[in-house]
This record gives sequence, C-alpha cells and structure tokens, in this order.
Amino acid sequence: MNIKERRKELGLSQAELGKLVGLSQQHIQRIENGYDISLDKIPLFAQALKLPIQDLLPDILKNIPLATENDLHENLIKIDMLDTVACCGNGIENLAENVNGKWLMPLVDFRQITMAAPDDIKMIKVKGDSMEPTLKEGDWVLVDTSRLSPDSDGIFLLRLSTGLAVKRLQGGVSENITIKSDNPKYDNIPSTIGEIHILGKVIYTLKAEKVG
Repeated sequence: MNIKERRKELGLSQAELGKLVGLSQQHIQRIENGYDISLDKIPLFAQALKLPIQDLLPDILKNIPLATENDLHENLIKIDMLDTVACCGNGIENLAENVNGKWLMPLVDFRQITMAAPDDIKMIKVKGDSMEPTLKEGDWVLVDTSRLSPDSDGIFLLRLSTGLAVKRLQGGVSENITIKSDNPKYDNIPSTIGEIHILGKVIYTLKAEKVG
C-alpha cells in the first residue's frame, strides 16, 4: 500500500497524519520514502488511513497474527518481535531491544520447540546472505537469549566487531571456536570463547516463503 498516495486521497498533510498516529512530520516523510512502519503503529495508521491492518503489514507478516490483549489466553504465548535486524552479512551495531510487535504461538507448538521461558525468546529478522542456504534474507529466527555460552555446536546470535551477526559456532565447549558462515564465499573466523559475545542461540527458523 502506498502511504503517500492514500494520505493524499484523504486530503491529509504529512503533519496531520503524524498527529493522528503520534509521529512527527519528518517521521511520516521517512515512512513515505520507504522506512518501515513499526508494528505497534500499524493499527493507528490503519485507522487514520481507513485501511485494513492487513494492507499495511510487511509481506512476510501477513500470515502471522499480531497479538492484542483480547487475543491472549492460557493456551497462547506471545514472543517479542524486535525491530533490530540480525544481519547475516555486515551486521549492525545497535541491539536496543525495542519491541515493535508480538507473535502469537500456541503453547503446545512452542513447547515442541523449547522448554525455555517465553520471555527469553526473541524473534529477529535475518538480513544478508552469509548463512545461505540455511538462512536467507527475510527469514526469521527465534533466539533463546538465556543460552549465552556455546554449550554445543549450532547457530548463535553474536555481537561481532562489525555488529550483530547470525553465525554457526563450531567447537562446542572447547576454548578454541570457529565462527562459520554456511555460505562458502565467506571465510571462517578462528576465535576463542573469551573473544566472542554470544547474545543467544537460534532454536527455530521461519522461512520467508512459508509465511509471506
């Protein structure tokens, strides 16, 4: 949905739309230039622009139900969706846990994946190609943030010198660890336990083509 065209159809200025959704005129301008609407603001945009919420969701989220307080009951859990993008390529520097949405999941399905506390699980979107073919750009990963040590080989969310990265760690509990990319065009990085900063272990992936 083209936000700018819809705003003009309704005769709203950027400042007027911003007032309706609680954002500045400058922020509205950025959104109209391609900046994503944070998920918590989508209901306000839908109301202001007289559009179904579904029309404003990113394609990958159109089949993922967003949680509201009225939806929640004992058989469902909600997982924080972070606005931070875990880059599999160059990475980013900011890990501010700014939750911009919730993903609803049946408790029975959640327990088939993990016995971790739901509050420890974060949902982060993957960017870049360094983990292809295992993970592709646009996929989502569920990260268990309680697992901060390489207790076994697997895929982890790391803070590297270049920023955040989803990488495979090989070496288990040994002192020497190899940071690997599944894409062979990227070199492996030798490291040690003391040199890496683990933010959590990837426990589940949601493929973009399956939820888009």
